[in-house]
Amino acid sequence: MQENASSRYVYAELISPADTLIHRVKIGCDPKGAFYGYLPIPPQIPFGNYLFRCYTRYSAQFEEKGFSLREISICKPGDTPLPAKRTDTDFHVGFYPEGGDLIAGQLCRIAFETETKSGMPVGMQGWIVSEKKDTLCAFQARHQGMGDFSFIPQAGVTYYAHCSTSLGHRRFKLPPASEEACALKVERHQRTIFLSILRGTRLPKSDFQLLAVARDKPIYAQNWGEGHYVSFPDTLFPSGVVHFFLLQEGRICSRRSLFVYPQDPPCLQLNDSSDGIFHRRQKVEYELSLTDSQGKPLNGSAAVSITDARDLVPDSLQTIVSELLLSSDIQGKIIHPAWYFTHPHPDEAAYALDILLRIRAWCRYNFPNVLQAQYEEPEQKPETSLSIRGKATTQIWRKPIPGVTINLHITEANDFQSCQTDDKGQFEFSGFEFPDSTRYLLSAWRKNGRKDLVLQVDSMTYPPLKDDYIRRIPQPVSFDSKVSVNYVEKAIRNISTDKDMRNYLLGEVEVTAYKPRTYLTSYEIAADKVVREKEIQRSGIQDLGKLIFATTGVDFFNFRGRAIANTSDPEKIRDAVLLDRILVLDEVKIEDVMTVKWLLEGGLSKDDVQQIEVLKGAAKCSGYFRSNYSLIVSITTKRGGRGANYYDTNFAYLMPLGPQRPAAFYSPHYPQEGSDLPDLRTTILWQPQVLFKDGQAKVSFYTADTPSAYTFLLEGITEKGEPFRKQQTLFPL
Repeated sequence: MQENASSRYVYAELISPADTLIHRVKIGCDPKGAFYGYLPIPPQIPFGNYLFRCYTRYSAQFEEKGFSLREISICKPGDTPLPAKRTDTDFHVGFYPEGGDLIAGQLCRIAFETETKSGMPVGMQGWIVSEKKDTLCAFQARHQGMGDFSFIPQAGVTYYAHCSTSLGHRRFKLPPASEEACALKVERHQRTIFLSILRGTRLPKSDFQLLAVARDKPIYAQNWGEGHYVSFPDTLFPSGVVHFFLLQEGRICSRRSLFVYPQDPPCLQLNDSSDGIFHRRQKVEYELSLTDSQGKPLNGSAAVSITDARDLVPDSLQTIVSELLLSSDIQGKIIHPAWYFTHPHPDEAAYALDILLRIRAWCRYNFPNVLQAQYEEPEQKPETSLSIRGKATTQIWRKPIPGVTINLHITEANDFQSCQTDDKGQFEFSGFEFPDSTRYLLSAWRKNGRKDLVLQVDSMTYPPLKDDYIRRIPQPVSFDSKVSVNYVEKAIRNISTDKDMRNYLLGEVEVTAYKPRTYLTSYEIAADKVVREKEIQRSGIQDLGKLIFATTGVDFFNFRGRAIANTSDPEKIRDAVLLDRILVLDEVKIEDVMTVKWLLEGGLSKDDVQQIEVLKGAAKCSGYFRSNYSLIVSITTKRGGRGANYYDTNFAYLMPLGPQRPAAFYSPHYPQEGSDLPDLRTTILWQPQVLFKDGQAKVSFYTADTPSAYTFLLEGITEKGEPFRKQQTLFPL
């Protein structure tokens, strides 16, 4: 995954076949500029095809091309693949003249695409018939329901395509031929691109300009001149999709896209230091060499995985090369994008790819508007840090209040920030970053110290889970039966031995027990005193510290004669340390004395509190913390607890989605403790970032117990933006 200009976070989602969210994570950028993380999969997740979606907040505003989409199949060992549900009874054929228009009296090429209503390609054959029922040519689909044909249309004549598929026969009307239009025509010979213009007989005479754009950058822009055609060596363009625009009087009158295959793809070599055979729990090291075709070292970064070849088959439908060079410039979904790069007959693949681009080529920018100097500013800016936004309003009429002091306490980090609301009563905290599950406390105060206001925090919004740009391709979930059998056998062995667990088949038994008592928090179990919501609301005391003393007899700041922060000097308060007592807010320890004083002396309103528990004595407290505490005061707010109502106040408690905490992929280092347990790993190594410096890099891993060949898969990108991929079987046995 490549970093978007300035965006620091990538969102990754797993979406069910019913378009519901299974899980969402926010992935931060590491110091080396890479994004990587993980998505936990619930153990009881249903079998089926799921959608894996990634985006940044900046890219999501561009809808279809702002998302990276991939369908994945999730199944359990022993599950039987479900047959595909085919409910299509009809089909549609779209026709796309080269350059955009049919030109009367010229030999025109027309590409076509045949799809069912659900978006599945279907084979088709047909013929072109004029309105006088003259048959002009026959045609048939070449790849994934796509193909092309040529004929010379005449002005004022209507043409029909008679199409036959396995779903039946239909007739479609072709676009009309024009005498006042023009169209770009492309021919290729070896490594040279030839462009010519098909001109209608009534086309007004005017100068033409030609613009070529590749990777969102203009490569060529010149007047057409007097010649009949313009030629380019394909080495002029970077690898990928090139868009040609024919301009007349500042407007685009024709467009044609084509693909330039990589001229000098990076070469990756593997050199190992072993004896050529995998031994049990052996350390294996590989030296990787990345060069161009001339042997010149290349720098770049890549991700590498090594898996058991008997258990897993790598995804061959989509690769980093097909994603970056092709899919990102195509409208809609391509069923098998990697086919155009791995087909054994390159000429056939190139022909099919040219047809695909004539049908569904897509350009990131609206060039007609750009040429007219009509620019659109993106509404969403790149997300460079975490932020919390909201506003302060009056309690009854919800009118904004300017000049309100907003305090932000980040409890885990003992951090404190403050700001003022603007003329619209709005505020924003930004420029900070804390991991997911971090809790934030917000409070709002008027200039005169009053808190009769409502603090409203903006909720985070996300793109809809179901939209027109998510075009699912219904297909059966299938996997290689031989591979699945090997995987199931290993999974059963792993379950029966992992962590000394054993499986026993028992007869039918009946288990009875008394209904357990439920507790709001774990501290309630051993609490000396529990102050519940009704008792808190009946009290006329506002400050929590005084309320706790009145209801429990405990003075937190002067417990058993031992005072802390018993001074009005802020410096001494800041240096004070909680040694024998602790305040817990919604299961989070508050160890900063300044924050504790703020909470107990008016910062946290009693109206926001659901329950208070007090635990006294080192014996009880030692069951919760290892420190030598003799007093624990636990406060549960109505947002932090379960099932309580929340009242609008000047206090807010939130836990927004933050960057995922990094987790290392498990990889053993032998010999190690507990090495007598079987090592039945299927994924031997996953390393999200391998850096090539002066063309060199290294990877190392330990083999598992099961004798097998391993599949080495590496995908990456060079410093100059060229993607590369290497898949190789290591030491087949």
